[in-house]
Amino acid sequence: SRRRILHFKDSTGEEIVKVLREKALENPNIAKLPKHFVIDIIIRDDNRCAGAIMLNEENGEVFQVISKATIIATGGAGQIYLRTSNPPGATGDGMAIASRSGAKLIDMEFVQFHPTAFALYGAPSFLITEALRGEGAILRNNKNKRFMPAYHPLGELAPRDEVSRAILREMNKSRGDYVFLDATNIKSSLLKERFPTAFSACLRFGLDITKDLIPVSPSAHFMIGGIETDIRGRTSVNGLFSSGEVACTGVHGANRLASNSLLEALVFGARAGVEAARYAKKVRPKPRNKYKKSDIKMEIEKNKSSSPLKSSTLTTISEDLKRIMWENVGIIRSGASMEKAIENIDRLLSAIKGYSLSRKGLELENMLTTARLITLSAIKRKESIGAHYREDFPGWSGKNRHIRI
Repeated sequence: SRRRILHFKDSTGEEIVKVLREKALENPNIAKLPKHFVIDIIIRDDNRCAGAIMLNEENGEVFQVISKATIIATGGAGQIYLRTSNPPGATGDGMAIASRSGAKLIDMEFVQFHPTAFALYGAPSFLITEALRGEGAILRNNKNKRFMPAYHPLGELAPRDEVSRAILREMNKSRGDYVFLDATNIKSSLLKERFPTAFSACLRFGLDITKDLIPVSPSAHFMIGGIETDIRGRTSVNGLFSSGEVACTGVHGANRLASNSLLEALVFGARAGVEAARYAKKVRPKPRNKYKKSDIKMEIEKNKSSSPLKSSTLTTISEDLKRIMWENVGIIRSGASMEKAIENIDRLLSAIKGYSLSRKGLELENMLTTARLITLSAIKRKESIGAHYREDFPGWSGKNRHIRI
């Protein structure tokens, strides 16, 4: 076999983001709005996108940003799950905003879980790259026994969804919070040179991966579904484009190969940018009073409760949602568990009516909205395929090969 991935040690994504961020900060033609949050996108009377409604997090000001073309590139939604490899801002905002605008979303049931995230109690979760397993690291249960060959002929090199389900079952058997990744059979010099990020990150928590077993568990990692786009990044709403994890180009099918999302983001991000620029040259903006949501602050204020929810209450609701999704719409699902999830999500949506106009409140509403979209899509797909596994329909139906939800 041949290695198929061009990488920078074990921190390829970080290096790409570093360069892109530097270029964006250097460019005087790019206006930056730190500490601002998108409430919604503006939909014109003729059903075209014409910008966004923004919240200034520091002073609470709500204002419009009018644009001829708008690109949603807000990332994934891993934070709706109890365990995730995603950063704090991956709360499904772009998907929720797009759904409210009437844009089509697709394949939302396909949430990929990475099998091996660091799972030491009290420590932050971060990915332990599967390239370690590619170099020969093996998985062991709490009895120090290797278990993957019993679940799949490829052992530790099985597809991510197979490995995640196997780990979850081993965790359930032992009623534990993790299993162990054993990399001690790999040369220490190779571990330090090839995997410096994983080596140094574990060392910060007292684990030397050349000698010690690494506690790992699956975590929500990548949204395969999202805002439906064509090969140019165009959505079903004129003037609205999308790229990155929030978008669904279809290139991953029902499951994703490692590192393909970086290629997708680079290729389709560039295409969306070019297409948005072309579109902007052809469009003439209308006066502000022609937009449907021009007075969104008044609408929000009208629907707010006189006793807005406390920040601590929003945190509690967020934690409830994460548990609901992890237990009922996670790695292994069923019709009964997902119906239960919908009931609870709807209960939480009712509970946040009257939230304060803040990033935390808006973000939580988006999390609940995206969680509901994922769950409804997963209920509709009565089969197991790719990253979507239902224990009440454990096999592929053979009927829905080309049907997308």
